[in-house]
Amino acid sequence: ENLGVILYANADHIEYRHAFMYDVFDRYLGIRDKDWSADLHKGHMALLEQRKASLEAFLLSKTEGTKPSLSLESYVGIYIHDMMGDVNIEFNDGKLMAYLPPRMETPLEHHHFDTFMTISQVTKAPFAPITFSFDVMGKPKSLNFLGFEFKK
Repeated sequence: ENLGVILYANADHIEYRHAFMYDVFDRYLGIRDKDWSADLHKGHMALLEQRKASLEAFLLSKTEGTKPSLSLESYVGIYIHDMMGDVNIEFNDGKLMAYLPPRMETPLEHHHFDTFMTISQVTKAPFAPITFSFDVMGKPKSLNFLGFEFKK
């Protein structure tokens, strides 16, 4: 049909790009009966509420009195995921820092066992857990972040 849509947005996970694209397609087809922005906003807000409830439940499930299996320095390294990119874990000033794709930099606060919380750069509140897994020698072999496994 010789129709293409390109939208550049200076933000991550901004759903406006989808609403704009669908609206352009509808206009091209002569259809103007759907408010894509409102529909996608409603769905996006429902997902945010679900994520918030899940995070709150996780935070409440904390097992008190635990500590990491290893010294914090032992978790340092580059953890790789072929699609998501690399997570770089560093030890600075007595704390673990995580550098996550695409541009997230966060201290890691111990939650329980070998799970640490990332901290939102915007709200300064807990964002999502990072959980480390170990090889048979007891050394970190991977971490899980947002359901993705990054291997060392």
